[in-house]
Amino acid sequence: MKKMMMLAALLMFIIGASAQTSEEAYTKDLLQPGEAAPAIEMNNMFDKPFKLQDQLDRNYFAIVNFWASWCPDCRKEIPELKRLVKKYYDYGVCPISVSFDTDSAAWKGYIRKEELKWIHVSELKKWKHGTEIDKAYHVNWIPTTYLISPEGKIVKGTIHIEELETTIDSLIAAGKITKTVLPKFPGDLAFFLKKNLRYPKDAWKNGIQAKIKVNFVLEKDGSIDSIKVDQVQLGPITNNKVNHLTISERNAIIQHSVQLLEEEAIRVVKIMPRWAPAIINGKKAGRVWYHMPVVFRL
Repeated sequence: MKKMMMLAALLMFIIGASAQTSEEAYTKDLLQPGEAAPAIEMNNMFDKPFKLQDQLDRNYFAIVNFWASWCPDCRKEIPELKRLVKKYYDYGVCPISVSFDTDSAAWKGYIRKEELKWIHVSELKKWKHGTEIDKAYHVNWIPTTYLISPEGKIVKGTIHIEELETTIDSLIAAGKITKTVLPKFPGDLAFFLKKNLRYPKDAWKNGIQAKIKVNFVLEKDGSIDSIKVDQVQLGPITNNKVNHLTISERNAIIQHSVQLLEEEAIRVVKIMPRWAPAIINGKKAGRVWYHMPVVFRL
C-alpha cells in the first residue's frame, strides 16, 4: 500500500513537472517583447475585411487573442477575457480575437451566445493544417494572447491571459495607455439640428415621422466622411388619409417619404462644422465611426 502511494505521488510529480515544462516551452517560443508583430489581414464575423494595422494606426494597443470555439481551454478563459475587455473598455486598448474555427455557423453562434462584444476575425481554416497566422505568431497552444503596441511591436506574449493585466496596468500607471476621449461636436448639437434640419415637404404633408440613424467617419482633422444611413425607425403616420389607402399605395408613399428624410439627414450631417477628434492614448485618432440619430417628428 505504501509503495502504491509512493508510486502515485511520483507519477503526479512527473505529470506536474511535464506540464510545467510544456508550458515553459510554449511561452519561451512565443514572439518576444520588441519584436515586430506580423500583419493580420482576414475577414471579420460580418465577412468584411479587417487589418490589425488599421487599429494600430488609430494609436490603440491591441490585445490579440488566438482561440477557437471548440477549444475547452479557450472556453474556460472566456470569462477572464470578458472581464479584461470590460475593465479596459474606456482605455486605448482594442481587443481582437483570431479564431481557428472552420465552421462559420458554430464560430458566430458561440460569439453571439456568449455576447463577446469585440472584434472577431478568422480565416475559417484548420489550425496548423491550412493557417499561416499560427506560424507567424508561434501559436503552438491555444489560447495564446499578445499585447501589441501602436508602433506594431510585441509588448507581451502569454498562454495565460490573466498575466496581461499586470502589464496593461503598468502601462496605464506610466501614462502610456490612457482613457479615450470621444469625438465632440463644437457647440450644442441639438440646437444645430433644430436650426438646420428641414422637414421635407412631401414627408410632412403625408404625416411620415421617423428616426434616421446616420453613421459617419470622423477624421483626424475633425472632418466628416463616409456618411450613410444605417437604420430607419418609423413613427406613427399622422395623416389619416394615408392610413386609409391600400397597402401598396401606403407603402409607396412611405418609401418615397423615407427616402426624402434620409436625404435630408445626410445633408445636415454634411454641413456640420468640424468636430474635435477622438484622442486615443494621447494622440488624435482618425477614421473613428460615429453614430447619430436624426429625428423627424410632427
